Amino acid sequence: MGWFWKVGLLGGKGQYLIGAGGWAYFRTPGEPSLVAYSRMFNFVEVNSTFYEIPAQSEAERWRRLVPDDFEFAVRVHRSITHEHRLQPSIESLENLERLRRISEILRAEVMHFQRPPTLKIDRVHSKPSQPHHINKYGKDQNCFGAEGQLHTSA
Repeated sequence: MGWFWKVGLLGGKGQYLIGAGGWAYFRTPGEPSLVAYSRMFNFVEVNSTFYEIPAQSEAERWRRLVPDDFEFAVRVHRSITHEHRLQPSIESLENLERLRRISEILRAEVMHFQRPPTLKIDRVHSKPSQPHHINKYGKDQNCFGAEGQLHTSA
């Protein structure tokens, strides 16, 4: 089990969100694991999305089970990171769109791309891209991505 934390600024004050990767192991008799988990933590990474992309109805159910201020992060499916190795393909783009929709339903601001250890990113050739956009809540924000060359080693 991995522990994660996210630090953000809300209203000029720091806020720590502390949680774990997944909630299925968090068992309390008589209630769903996610409900019990959300009473102890305010943040979770949905790590099951690495293995299987859930139906939208399942993500809607998860969102309903937790308090309104509970935060999710979504781990990107392994087909994108490990099979297609972050290279565009019809399958990887379709899966990324499905995950984008799941993230939207969960109001997740973070998508976790877990790269395989053999996938190296050449930071020397990286450059800022798209310095400005409107986020999903209609707020202006600066956003810096990276365009770079990906190198793999055998």
